[in-house]
Amino acid sequence: MITERQAYLWLNHIKDMDPKTKGILLHRFNSASEIFSLEEGALFNLCSEGIIKQSSLETMLLHKEEWLLKYEEDIIKKGENYITPADKCYPERLKQIFDSPTALFYRGNLSILNEKNVIGVVGSRNPTFYGKEMTRLLVGGVAKDIVIVSGLAYGIDAAAHKAAIEAGGKTIGVLGCGINICYPKDNYILYDEMCKTQLVLTEFPPDTKPLGFNFPLRNRIISGLSKGILVIEARERSGTLITADAALDQGRDIYAVPGRTTDALSKGTNKLIRNGALLVTSPEELLEDVLGDEYLEYKSPKVKSKKENIKSEHYNNINPQEETILSVLSIDPQYIDDIIIKTHVSVSDAISILLSLKNKGLVEEVLQGYYAKKII
Repeated sequence: MITERQAYLWLNHIKDMDPKTKGILLHRFNSASEIFSLEEGALFNLCSEGIIKQSSLETMLLHKEEWLLKYEEDIIKKGENYITPADKCYPERLKQIFDSPTALFYRGNLSILNEKNVIGVVGSRNPTFYGKEMTRLLVGGVAKDIVIVSGLAYGIDAAAHKAAIEAGGKTIGVLGCGINICYPKDNYILYDEMCKTQLVLTEFPPDTKPLGFNFPLRNRIISGLSKGILVIEARERSGTLITADAALDQGRDIYAVPGRTTDALSKGTNKLIRNGALLVTSPEELLEDVLGDEYLEYKSPKVKSKKENIKSEHYNNINPQEETILSVLSIDPQYIDDIIIKTHVSVSDAISILLSLKNKGLVEEVLQGYYAKKII
């Protein structure tokens, strides 16, 4: 006898059936097990109505009970875990979307799915220094109170996961491939750490390759798990905005970090703000909107003084020359020659002072000879 959980796993396996079609079937019938138990004639009718494809029909006819039990056994032998909407631990927020995944394969701490306050963070795969710093500032400032979901990709995704971990928070990585595949490979150290201490999940069965059309599907899970999506740097026509569109379709909030109007990577975020996204420039703004009434505790003098003390510890230990250099620096990288012209210090002094500020964690050399102030 096939359980509802196993029937969901079977439905997930039908690769050439998109999530919306699965949603239509689940809406039409009472359960996944009822779909699994449909007679041949009923399946042919679904095909003739144009609800399912011919290839889906063939898979549904061939891969029945014996095949399903073997398929589940193989997954268990590989050491992989999965949950379905039939499981109590399946996230309620994800159940609310029409095309919710019929199975989620995972590695790591599944209890993170039970957290109430979750936001997705997405952005450019080739962010600027400004984008990386804003990710570190915003995610680092909220990670202890809000779970961060992203796609374990290059750029903002990886920066968001790292910032959450460094801040002692929790983070979820959603893959566009099988759970046993790290993509991109360069993120393996991060992927491995998250599989052990955080949570990595995907709707794609083990060994599924990271094909291009998987990622828009992945994006709806990022937004589906979240209360809202924070966009940090995106071009006007960007894959990042697909996640924002999915979030809007799901009734989620959109947050965006503004940027200079001349930057191509800010055109997408600035457009989102113009169209009604909530402009975000500080962790407090995110905390206030996401936590709601819970945010009141962050307004206590004790918390504020603690933040001020942390900042003062960095800035109280600088001398007048360092203060002069800092006064002309910003989050936008500047070439050392321009810094020298603005401050009227010698080349040797400028190099020495910048090195000292770099060691104190106040300045970062973004490229050789280009310096920017770090956000604290």
